[in-house]
Amino acid sequence: SHKFTFVHVAPKGVILREVGLAIPAAVLTNDTPKAAWLEGNRWVIVSSDCGVGGKASAWWLDSSNGEFKAIPGFASPPVENISGSRDGGFVALVITRFEYSMEDEIIAFDKTGKIKWRIKQDYSSSDSALFSPEGVTVTTSGQVAVVDNIQKRVQLFTGIGGFMKALKLESIWGREPNYPSEIVADKDDGVLVKDFNGAPPIVRMNSEGKVIGQFAPKHSDGRIIDAVRGIKVSPSGRVWVCDGECFIRVSDSGVADLVLGNAPKETVLGKVAALTVDQRARLYAVDERSAAVHVFDENGSPLHVCKPDAADFSGKLIMPDLSASSDGEVYLSEGIGSSDALHFIHFGSDGQRLGTKHFDLDTVKQQL
Repeated sequence: SHKFTFVHVAPKGVILREVGLAIPAAVLTNDTPKAAWLEGNRWVIVSSDCGVGGKASAWWLDSSNGEFKAIPGFASPPVENISGSRDGGFVALVITRFEYSMEDEIIAFDKTGKIKWRIKQDYSSSDSALFSPEGVTVTTSGQVAVVDNIQKRVQLFTGIGGFMKALKLESIWGREPNYPSEIVADKDDGVLVKDFNGAPPIVRMNSEGKVIGQFAPKHSDGRIIDAVRGIKVSPSGRVWVCDGECFIRVSDSGVADLVLGNAPKETVLGKVAALTVDQRARLYAVDERSAAVHVFDENGSPLHVCKPDAADFSGKLIMPDLSASSDGEVYLSEGIGSSDALHFIHFGSDGQRLGTKHFDLDTVKQQL
């Protein structure tokens, strides 16, 4: 059974409190709990049954004493995204799943967990229509901001659900967004938008909708940070990202200056993304985050590590292709589904990076 813990951490990494969340197993079948800060020590935790006809469950959490109690009478479809509304309540992007279709909706809840207002999906072409929402946040002045991944815009609504305006991202950014997938509140009524696989993937806009910064988050060695677990902006305006293993604070240019947790290290083998064995029984294992290939002899003793350049890969290795020849040379690519499945990094039998390699094989994917 799945167990979840709320961990309250100070900005420098000191753990302030850990609270085990007594969430019934029945509502943990196909979802991961989501949390949003409301005010003071008060948080809301939601967990959803994301199946057809499923519903969300919600709890109040007091981070000062660990009190965790269900919200009485809470009624909501499954929650995809949640944000505190700065008045003690919260706003959620929800999805109702039917047998052959789905319907998005924005719902605002008050500080007792009751519904205040809701905006249903609308496929009309108007700027105010909720067409294809991908994320929701509430700005510092209480405006509700929704990012649309098909219309490629940010819609702004008042705190009571009235439409204000739509920001066309292509005209504001001066380029076509790839796939706007996340939005979070920035300081001074601004917003930060994550553009999945965009160039760059993170764009900050001020309260007037003008771009004030954009970057790809990177570790200090230049390695790309895959912010797959979210982005947040602190009250002071510092951007934090999470790759699922650690929390990273980045500068205005996107370079990490503080890491809480385990940063990727080429010298340490973490989660193995791919594994292979050569004809001499040597074992090759590639780390999901660092993309370093650790080589062991047939008894499990380490021999050497094949270290890629920081710019060789764009993020975590999801389905990499890893091969080794009989003489110990290694070939590594991002593999099926990547934007560059034909591009292999080539390492010598001593682990040294020799360059890149293209093979005259399938033009869609290549597996060695």
